[in-house]
Amino acid sequence: MYQAILKLVPGDYENKDAIQNGIHYIYRLDSPNPLQVFCYNGLQYPPTCQTLIQDFDKVHGMAVPVPSRQLFHFILSFPPDIGLPDGCRFFIDQVAALYATEYLVCYAYHRKGRRHNNPHFHFLISSVNYRTGQTLSMEQLASYFSQAQKLAGDWGIGLTFINEELIHDV
Repeated sequence: MYQAILKLVPGDYENKDAIQNGIHYIYRLDSPNPLQVFCYNGLQYPPTCQTLIQDFDKVHGMAVPVPSRQLFHFILSFPPDIGLPDGCRFFIDQVAALYATEYLVCYAYHRKGRRHNNPHFHFLISSVNYRTGQTLSMEQLASYFSQAQKLAGDWGIGLTFINEELIHDV
């Protein structure tokens, strides 16, 4: 069984350019070779980093009242000394699909990062449901993480949360 870690990146993501900064970061738009865009439910096709920023902004503005948090950011990482498990990208895509029934989701694969020496995936999830305009709560996010943990088990991946207190101490 492969082991993986799921980490909710701390932060409120309330600054006015949180969406733009998040998308720029995960897709490495400041590098000469930006990463490939993977997303679910982009409002514009084909999705690009710029259209994703517009889409996340539009959905965020649908909520009444508009929440200060614009997105959630989490990282799913694998040990540095192994290759990615067979079917790993399908698993990652299924994790994204869990959220996509109600929220905009985008993700990117980082082989090695500025702070991480292991293969990992960054996910950005809109803080607002694109169907209802309701805000995603920490309790709902915890429910999705539990579903991701079950899905990981189905793929033979042990998934551990390393900052569970952020979800459960709300």
